[in-house]
Amino acid sequence: MIANAIASAIAPIILLMKLVTVRTARHTGTARHTGNSNTDSNVNRDSHINVDHHANTAESITGNTNGDNTAESTAGSMAGFVKDGEILLLDLPDVKSLLMSMPITPTLAASVSAAEEHTSKLTANILTLATGESLPLERAELLPVIPHPDKIICLGLNYECHLAETGAQRYSTPTYFAKYACALTGPYDPIHLPAPEISTSVDWEVELAVIIGRHARNVTPAEAHFTIAGFAVLNDVSVRDWQKRTSQFLAGKTFERSTPLGPALVTTDEIGNGLGLHMHCEVNNVVKQSGNTAQQIFKPTDIVSDLSKIMTLAPGDVIATGTPSGVGAARTPREWLQPGDVVRTHIEGLGELVNTCTDEHSICAH
Repeated sequence: MIANAIASAIAPIILLMKLVTVRTARHTGTARHTGNSNTDSNVNRDSHINVDHHANTAESITGNTNGDNTAESTAGSMAGFVKDGEILLLDLPDVKSLLMSMPITPTLAASVSAAEEHTSKLTANILTLATGESLPLERAELLPVIPHPDKIICLGLNYECHLAETGAQRYSTPTYFAKYACALTGPYDPIHLPAPEISTSVDWEVELAVIIGRHARNVTPAEAHFTIAGFAVLNDVSVRDWQKRTSQFLAGKTFERSTPLGPALVTTDEIGNGLGLHMHCEVNNVVKQSGNTAQQIFKPTDIVSDLSKIMTLAPGDVIATGTPSGVGAARTPREWLQPGDVVRTHIEGLGELVNTCTDEHSICAH
């Protein structure tokens, strides 16, 4: 059932919809693409992921659609609709482009039947973009579900248990910092650690990611629910010594290709407002973090409402909502990610990221 008060009064419009961005050799959509996309990785890998380290360094080029919407895309990528273990490829370069083309968000409905009718129409609209091609989900090579978001906004210290383990001060308002798109990596691609001479203090953070589906400016928390397209899994991999150099977090939070995002954008009647979902992070099959999104201090709709007072949120914007306790920096002795470590980041109903850590020396060697 929909978990929050607003959603409990309406019928959900989307039933178990999963959207992905797939790495392909095709160039499609209104945007142009450049670069290479060769890779040996696949969705089903459980251990070391062998990826061409340059496959994800695609250039983003702006394609002008109608003057109002511009689609940024990753070279050799397509949006996909997951159905019955298959990905139906869409004639758009990524999920952000799909969100820009149509509002995939909840709406008020007078009855369940009206909501189901709306869902059917929305699904039909999406499938008009289908190319007629599909591929098995287990063989797909997934990019970050939103490869080039306009904004990646993150919350620090949004779980009481994490506040307690760090000894940090609790504020009455959210603590925000930013990442940039270059920090993202795919759900099954490597986490790129900095070279050892730069830092060896790299930490894990399982987080619920909110994906915006409609433009939002000065919305209330109740209205904010209707601007959220869905949710994904994100690991806010953090370089702690750089994060702590000053009071500003950014330096340690946006190292290149360090932040897995995906595997899909999911929006369901079960997930609703994104609360009440079990989450955990494992390193080399050892559970390091275990929590629940219900433990958040500031909830997704509160966060969206607050941010919309600062700036206009746009389709495809990503908001990382903070992490529970169990980070390496709070352990005795402290624990840090090492090359070869396998990090699994899981949130109930949203899926799992599986990423092997590699360092800059091994990247340069290739």
